Amino acid sequence: MPRPETQRWLDKAAEDKRAFELLRQNGELSTASYHAQQAAEKYIKAVVVEAQIAPRYVHDLQILLGQVPNFSPSQALDEACGRLTTYATLFRYPGATDPLPEDIDEAAVDLETVIQWATGSIP
Repeated sequence: MPRPETQRWLDKAAEDKRAFELLRQNGELSTASYHAQQAAEKYIKAVVVEAQIAPRYVHDLQILLGQVPNFSPSQALDEACGRLTTYATLFRYPGATDPLPEDIDEAAVDLETVIQWATGSIP
């Protein structure tokens, strides 16, 4: 069972995942991409918090993975985090092009990769 602080991070991550799914269904792809990144960030931070380490306040998921003690990410996890990191800012501001539906499909797969790793890393 996760520590209470860890559970709070997992709950917030799940909120962002639900927002991603709803926005994706509604075709609001720019904001959906942001929530995919935010969900992944919070799932990773939950793993960091469970290790009793204060997570850094950064949006770079690969940097956050570096905070996990005694851990080297798989290539698939590392690449998923690299792609998701770009969604923290890439489509958030006026003038940016919108993501394509296939970008969001890939973000969904990448997010699931992070979730599977994170939930498997927390007792």
